[in-house]
Amino acid sequence: MVLRAKAKDLEWKLSGLVNNASGNEKITRTLTAWCARMLAEPDAGKLPGLIVRHLADLFGLPDTTLRLWGIDTRLPDHTTDDVSTETKQWVEALGAPYCGPAKDSLVASWLGPDIQSIAAVPLRRPEAGALLGVLVFGAADGERFTPDMGTAFLEILGELAGAALTRLAPPAP
Repeated sequence: MVLRAKAKDLEWKLSGLVNNASGNEKITRTLTAWCARMLAEPDAGKLPGLIVRHLADLFGLPDTTLRLWGIDTRLPDHTTDDVSTETKQWVEALGAPYCGPAKDSLVASWLGPDIQSIAAVPLRRPEAGALLGVLVFGAADGERFTPDMGTAFLEILGELAGAALTRLAPPAP
């Protein structure tokens, strides 16, 4: 009976691993499709809108926004609206993407009024690490983005978006 119980437990764990692997495979395919779209875009000025639209669609996050600084300010949307010095310092201090409640967040005001949780992803130049801006996801579900969740996938999104957006920035010193 002990061996049957152990076998049942191992079957349960294996089922969980297979389910996680399937989910990770789907995320990888989605991420690859997003990267291909960014690489194929010949007009760098369209990248901020493309990044926001496609991530919102791909991951079901309609409350997604992007703020950039130190880049071409003639972009056709609100990505270069003034960002306070306090907000820039907060983003600069992030060692990893922030996930947690939207209440009292410096960036939550950029999203809709029903947002309960957010993820804020710093965007940096790949070669110099200089901050280009921040990508913010919002969810009405207070448990969508929590402080205890893993941020590896968000870090990858930030690295890729930051690399793509360097096309809009002046050359690194």
